[in-house]
Amino acid sequence: MNTSQINSLKPAILIVDDTLQNIQLMTDMLSKNGYSVTAAPDGPTALMIAGNEPPDLILLDIRMPDMDGYEVCTRLKSDAKTHNIPIVFLSALDDLQDKIKGFSVGGADYITKPFQDEEVLARVNSAISLRRMQRQLEEQNILLEKEIVERRKAEEALKKVNDELEIRVRERTEELLKAKNAAEAASRAKTAFLGNISHEFRTPLNPIIGMADVLLGSSKPGSDEHQYLKCISVSGRQLLGIVENLIELSRIEAEGIQPQIEPVQLMPFLRSAATNLSYNAKPKGLKVRYEIDSAIPDIIDSDSDLLLSILDRLGNNAVKFTEKGEIILSVRKVSEVDGSPALQWAVKDTGAGIPADRLKHIFEDFTQADSSPSRRYSGMGLGLTTVRRIVSHLGGRIWAESYEGKGSTFYFTLPFHGRGSE
Repeated sequence: MNTSQINSLKPAILIVDDTLQNIQLMTDMLSKNGYSVTAAPDGPTALMIAGNEPPDLILLDIRMPDMDGYEVCTRLKSDAKTHNIPIVFLSALDDLQDKIKGFSVGGADYITKPFQDEEVLARVNSAISLRRMQRQLEEQNILLEKEIVERRKAEEALKKVNDELEIRVRERTEELLKAKNAAEAASRAKTAFLGNISHEFRTPLNPIIGMADVLLGSSKPGSDEHQYLKCISVSGRQLLGIVENLIELSRIEAEGIQPQIEPVQLMPFLRSAATNLSYNAKPKGLKVRYEIDSAIPDIIDSDSDLLLSILDRLGNNAVKFTEKGEIILSVRKVSEVDGSPALQWAVKDTGAGIPADRLKHIFEDFTQADSSPSRRYSGMGLGLTTVRRIVSHLGGRIWAESYEGKGSTFYFTLPFHGRGSE
């Protein structure tokens, strides 16, 4: 029975008295004041009624034949079913020892005969209120105990789930670690293979190219022999370029890059880079020029060898895909997203351009702007991959802008070091 049900019912009172007149008087008075009253003329009857339908309160006369009120109270308090029922003793005696004995056997209060209605109602109301509060507390304790049990079950279930999750995470971590180790081992094996096979290719290629150039120099221009030797030389150099890219890429993956930052005179450096590129651009009639932002100091701090390697690769790539026009090398001072100063380098051409759907993939391994079987330009798509990795090792970033039929511009930024940032 819950608290609302308890409060909605009439409080039940059991009157135990061997005097019928007393029972009648108290029954009338209590019934008029909203109580449900049951009566018992002796102790055994009271024990039977209370055991079957425990009341909210018992008014118990002390002086009764065969079984007095003290014994009835003692039995009621020894029974778990009736133990908590409050008992108010009724007696014509007002002796202190009787009251003490009544309280000692479990009585809650004491009313002396003859009764005064106001006193009886006040003591009954007080006892009923205390009983209701007691029952509410008992009910709340039961609910609390149930909640504690359910919470413990939930905690045990959660602990079980956490234990299982930890096991699964640990197993998954071990699987990922094994997969990572396997992937790294495969990558090292691939790098070693590419490095070894590249060296094996380069060993016979150098004498082939050298002998072809010697014979080409002694052959008659325009003759079939001259054309054959020229084809051997050009094809050999193309193959050697592919091999060099493979070797460089393998070295970067295996050893990484340790930049050697040193003072670089910008004007002579960029002039030299443009001059080197002009030799390859001359057969196509392409012009090569350079531009320097006036805000940049004459001397910058950088790794000149790596920087030259980047410009050479991007410049030669521009020459490869440009049939007419010019190639421009430029550098200017910019601020990165985080506000740090940087040098932005650019290699611009007037070539065929790169399709938009291929532009975002051109820095990936073995990727070309034209991947069709009938592509015009040869190569394995490693040049830009190598450039991307060099730029990354130097702490920069690289990207490209291109329009088909109008040309491409490759940008890369490098940190503005040392005196260059003063």
